[in-house]
Amino acid sequence: MSFANPAGWWLATLVIPIIALHILKAQRTQVEVASTLEWESIDRPVAAARPWQRLRWSIPLLLQLLAVALLAAALAGPALNTGRTSAEHVVIMVDTSSSMGGTDGSPTRVDEARGQVSKVVDGLGATTRVSLISTGAPAQILAGETPAIDIGGRLDAIRASEGGFDAAATGSLATSLERPDQSVEHVLISDGGLDDSAIRQLPAGTRLVGVGRSDVNVGVTNVVVTPRGASLHVQATLTNSGDRDATRVARFDVDGRTRGTTSTKVTKRGSVETALDVPVGKRIEVLLDGDDVLRLDDHAYAAGPSESSLDVLVVGAANPFVDALLSSNPQVKATRTSPEKFAAATAAAGADPKAGGPLAGIDLAVFDQAPVPANIAVPYLAIAPPGGTQAVRVGDTVEDPVPTLIRSDVDLLADLDLRGLAFASAQRIDAPAASTLIAAEGAPLLVQGRDANVGFVYLAAPLSQTNLGLLPAFPVLGDRVIATLGRTDLVGGDLHVGDALNLAVGADAAVTSPSGSETTVRPGNPAPMVDRTGFWTVRTEDQGERTVVVNADPVETQVAPTDQLAIPGIRGDRGGEGEPVTKSLVGALILTALLVIAVEWLIGRRRRGVPQRQWRRSEYLRIAIVVLLLAALWAPSFHRSSDAVATVFVVDTSDSLAASRDDVVGTVREALVKQPSGSVAGVVVVGAQARVDAAVKADLAWGAPRTEVDGSATDLASGLRVAGAMAPPDHARRIVVISDGRQTTGEDLGIETARLKRAEVAVDSVEIDPAFGADVSVVSVDVPSRARATDQLTIDVNVNVTVAQQANVTLLRDGKEVDSKLSDLSAGNSLVSFTQPAGDEANIEWTARVAGPNNGVFENDESRASTRLEGRPSVLLVEGSPGGANTLAAALNAAGTATKVTPPEQLGGLSDLAGVDAVVLVNVAAKRLSSEQTDAISSSVRQLGTGLLVMGGTSSYGAGDYLGSRLEELLPVTSEAKDPKRRSKVAQVFAVDVSGSMGACHCADDADGSNSRLEGGVTKTHIARDSAVRSLEAFKPEDEVGVLALDDRQRWLLDLGPVGDGTKAKKQMNDITHSEQLTNLDPSLTMSAARLRNSDASLRHIVLFTDGFTDTTKLRALAAQAKHLRDEGITVSVMGTGEGAAEALRGIADAGGGRYYAGRDLKELPDLLLEETKVVARRLIVEGNFLPEISSNAPVVANLTSAPPISGYLATTPRPSATQHLRIGDEKDPLLATWRVGLGQVSSWTSDSGERWSSAWKGWDGSSRFYSDVIRAILPAPAGSAQMRFDGASATIEAAFDEPVPDGATVTAQVVDPAGKEQAVTMVRNDDRTFTGTAETGAAGTYGVGVTAAANGTTNGKSDAAISTTAELGYSREYLSQGADTETLKSLSTQTGGRGLIRATQAFDADGLTPGNHRVDLRRRLLLAAALLWPMTIAMSRLRRSGAATVVESLRQRTGLDEVTSFITARRAKGAVPPAATANPGPPRPDPMSPGAPAKSPPPAAPSDRAVAPPRPEAKPKAPKPQAGSGSDSTLDSLLAAKRRRRDHN
Repeated sequence: MSFANPAGWWLATLVIPIIALHILKAQRTQVEVASTLEWESIDRPVAAARPWQRLRWSIPLLLQLLAVALLAAALAGPALNTGRTSAEHVVIMVDTSSSMGGTDGSPTRVDEARGQVSKVVDGLGATTRVSLISTGAPAQILAGETPAIDIGGRLDAIRASEGGFDAAATGSLATSLERPDQSVEHVLISDGGLDDSAIRQLPAGTRLVGVGRSDVNVGVTNVVVTPRGASLHVQATLTNSGDRDATRVARFDVDGRTRGTTSTKVTKRGSVETALDVPVGKRIEVLLDGDDVLRLDDHAYAAGPSESSLDVLVVGAANPFVDALLSSNPQVKATRTSPEKFAAATAAAGADPKAGGPLAGIDLAVFDQAPVPANIAVPYLAIAPPGGTQAVRVGDTVEDPVPTLIRSDVDLLADLDLRGLAFASAQRIDAPAASTLIAAEGAPLLVQGRDANVGFVYLAAPLSQTNLGLLPAFPVLGDRVIATLGRTDLVGGDLHVGDALNLAVGADAAVTSPSGSETTVRPGNPAPMVDRTGFWTVRTEDQGERTVVVNADPVETQVAPTDQLAIPGIRGDRGGEGEPVTKSLVGALILTALLVIAVEWLIGRRRRGVPQRQWRRSEYLRIAIVVLLLAALWAPSFHRSSDAVATVFVVDTSDSLAASRDDVVGTVREALVKQPSGSVAGVVVVGAQARVDAAVKADLAWGAPRTEVDGSATDLASGLRVAGAMAPPDHARRIVVISDGRQTTGEDLGIETARLKRAEVAVDSVEIDPAFGADVSVVSVDVPSRARATDQLTIDVNVNVTVAQQANVTLLRDGKEVDSKLSDLSAGNSLVSFTQPAGDEANIEWTARVAGPNNGVFENDESRASTRLEGRPSVLLVEGSPGGANTLAAALNAAGTATKVTPPEQLGGLSDLAGVDAVVLVNVAAKRLSSEQTDAISSSVRQLGTGLLVMGGTSSYGAGDYLGSRLEELLPVTSEAKDPKRRSKVAQVFAVDVSGSMGACHCADDADGSNSRLEGGVTKTHIARDSAVRSLEAFKPEDEVGVLALDDRQRWLLDLGPVGDGTKAKKQMNDITHSEQLTNLDPSLTMSAARLRNSDASLRHIVLFTDGFTDTTKLRALAAQAKHLRDEGITVSVMGTGEGAAEALRGIADAGGGRYYAGRDLKELPDLLLEETKVVARRLIVEGNFLPEISSNAPVVANLTSAPPISGYLATTPRPSATQHLRIGDEKDPLLATWRVGLGQVSSWTSDSGERWSSAWKGWDGSSRFYSDVIRAILPAPAGSAQMRFDGASATIEAAFDEPVPDGATVTAQVVDPAGKEQAVTMVRNDDRTFTGTAETGAAGTYGVGVTAAANGTTNGKSDAAISTTAELGYSREYLSQGADTETLKSLSTQTGGRGLIRATQAFDADGLTPGNHRVDLRRRLLLAAALLWPMTIAMSRLRRSGAATVVESLRQRTGLDEVTSFITARRAKGAVPPAATANPGPPRPDPMSPGAPAKSPPPAAPSDRAVAPPRPEAKPKAPKPQAGSGSDSTLDSLLAAKRRRRDHN
């Protein structure tokens, strides 16, 4: 038992006045009545007090004392120890992503989450502190180390955002709130739906509290807009996350007007595309009808082309077909010129035909039987030009060519009826780099491709030699050609809520949100984060206005809730001691007190001893007490302003201030000495991350930092974020930053200062100057980014020394020392140069080191750079299984390609990928790649132009969980066959081992080598049962499923039969329990196959679940059986547990044509089995005997005249803009497809690398050349060279193009830092080929740079020329020898309303601060008021009130004053005799027994427990004889009567 307010027990002293009221002696008044019937109408008065009497115990007294005890106990705040303990600090992370807006909660999931927060807090210790984090992008701290009782006031801030789950920021913030001197627990309240990457970023041991109930949801997860002439083709992807099929109506709006609807059926757990042609517009919206869990994803956005006019130049004679086509489009402004005039103007313009020539300002050129100039810089349509073009070679004439190939699958020809197309004659053309759209036998007629860096369409026949112009399809085809070539201003919508807008550096930008609010972003200020879906506009002076589309994260459409996440780590406390969990008894005590008061009132009203009016007043007091107690039960509170100051110190403990650490610590101590009474203080330490070092409290005793942080960088923004959350809102809040002001990593300070200003938290700064002393450092290493093998390379090492000294500079090549120089260096920067031969390596990494006698900082003594050698390509092969890349590596090595093989776990970051020309993923599952690795691959492809080839296998594409992954975003195919007709009926037997070993809890070696155990005693058979039940989601009602249990005997728990609605199957699957018998797997396949042979399903499959604890000889026999079953068309997959004979189990799956799951983490097995069932059901793996079909004229397949058959592949769907080079199968699925992503080329090969399906290609003579051509097609083709030179907090980018860049072109550099964060830099022209720009830098590591030159100001990702490079920042800016950044310290203060630079003694000044909002708890005050009213109520119930008139009347009757007054009055009036001689002086006194006689007012008497009893009937006493000289009511008679009454009473 513990007490929150022990002083409350003083209230128990109220028993004293209550007891005193009960020991006052009662004095009663005798009242005579004529009949007992009149007794009830007479008050039974308790006379006034006359001390004292012996205390008599009674029920009312006991109840009154008990009420006092209960009220005193309630005020003391008792709590019962439950025997449990909680952490001293609990960090609650509340999922506020958009899926938490689901309407299956109370009423929404986020409302349910608020209730769960309250439940978690109610189960904590009385002194436990709680932090609250909102995880929706961008994540933020809602409360930091707040008393649990105050968390209720923060719950309203928990609101569902429109963004996704911000896992990185959530994990970082949660970790930053930890302190080494306290235990901590992490709780996540979420509906689940987190991927592996997000889970890994959560704090270890996080406990999940699930919310949500329904999974019924259909959302729009993607919208693609493709120009088709004068219209737009809009494709919307609808995704159903529920377990039931759904039909939805999609509405297509253009610029706010509805243009059409479609009705589409979406299968359960599936996706489908719906499309519609709509008029051209700027803003495209797709909206779904119907009610489901999530409304946000029912609305998706896309941007259409702008409505600006299209300038077209036609070169050639008048042509009615061309003229009619161009004049029919109102957006086209066409001009015509003759070939002669065009040639003359071109010659006058010089080498650049666009610079001042006839193509200046032209968007599209049409050459109608006119020569096409070389090095053309604008897209063009060529109609039988004489001599062809640079991209199309012309031979002789083909007579009467008959079209035999019409590519209706490409956008230009889709849905066009060209069956009547005929040609009289045509040019014989050869376009190796173009795609053939229409062709006769051996003669392409219409091709599409790129000429150097511009797109083109080439028609091999004049319109006079074909009937194309007469066909109804001609206007549509012409519009599509014009739109495809001329529309270069489409803007993609790649942003999700929480992303930052990509703004060009160095220009003002006006940003308008979907709500219409406009913000101006000045140069150097942070780009705003998008916080809602819709259309955003960005307007700059040089680039005009562009539309940015922001959609909901597609992941949020998957709303199916889960109450289990495989969060690694062990739950428990980290240091410190636990807090006992207590249960408050205050509420129970208040309720009990209310009951006692009610009982006391019931008894008291039956024994009332005061007049009715007075009793009623006591009842009013009782009602007031009840009201006060009911209010106290509700625990109300109010807020009032407070001027007390809460100061949180952000203490910079980074390495730049290592020598000034005493000054930093001394500043805090000096401030704390002046801490006034009533104020509170806390400390946050900052390095590469921020950590709470001392919680906010009064009289803080802080001597030095106790929390260790990485000092290699400074993240002041994180420090401000954590400090802002720590500052309690019930105080006037101030943050004092003690730093040199040099932030070297983290988010922009402007974002945090804006947030603090909105929260009315002022920031002040105390400047600490770094004390580096003398130092020598390597500023940069400048080397050629690209070179040839025969070149001599100059390596310039830029060295800085603060004082003149002699220093030794050493040069290393790929880690080996190759040269060194001892130089006398003057203070400042000096250049030390080396010369080295290029050699024959594909990539060279240079490292420069410096050493000197006066060297204060060693961390800045080294820097790196790299050189890429042209010639021999370098390819990195990432293999999903050991030896999986051997065949490909051998073929590439034979062709002279340098290869390196690595498993996915060892794939490095951007620095490793920068040294290769291409990356090949060979049968790699998406889950094998971390989010960091996927980001590195994406950055390498997009920014550096690195090629990417993804090869198939049983663990890739749809079988490797690519669908919807970030890896799939890079691929030219989607990992699903979307034709519903391809789904076949499935019959599957789940053969599960239920022997004794399967009844054990699962222990497995994790990837990190630590031992993990499933919590709660979950056995392997439990996992098997859950896996089987979960797999039912992928079955159709007509599919068949069976469950076979295996130990030393075999039995069918569920005989093979139709799934139906799954109810029966689920019920039978619940019988999967382990026995104590031995394992016998021998009949597993034969019994399963016997049932499957009787099924008419086209897909028959066995899944064997076992831990493999059996004789390996028997397992090898099962492998032989599996091979025979495969020949019958029955496939076998195996799910293991990471134990037993794992390799033998893999052999069964390989022989059976299925897949093997090692079962490293059994928590994943239910999902894995579901995916396995989907692979089988959707027939993603297609096996048979197939010959590839060539479907393009690209060089990659130009040499492919014959090839061996392929026995299997992964079914995929090509993207609309991808080029298919090879097709396969009856459905013409893509085998080899390519497209461009950023600066890089990406190819997909959907068969394997020779392990299983393309094994015949191993011995094929042409394999080496073919694979080399595939790699060559994705190799980068740089159009120049670039360098990035670091200088302090920034870096200079220099780009030199091989060819002149046309006037008006936009040259932009995309820079990606080591953390994957991108920034856009607008390059400034130096001359016609070179450009420079400045980028901000921070963390040490590899920076990737991609420079693009886009003609006509296009910004849609297509470029006329591209260059890429990497640069290595060898050390953090933390180690630069530079002073404090005074301006930054002043700026972050003034932006929040602070005072700028202050002295330490001013840290607690309240001037200029917004008063805090202090919460005042009224419960104690209400209890105290009720307790004080209680004795007053008792007194009112027991003491008779005597007014002044009553007292006077009593005195008159007692003293005979009436008789004296009457005598004097009569004598004066009549002159009567003296009173002694009067027989009857004055009127007779009224008989007290007569009805009309006034009752005597009793004198005040002491209270009594007993009511006045009715008088006993007795004879009327004889009146005493009057004595001479006195009346009958003399004073003596009164005294005698009173004496008799006292005697009778006693």
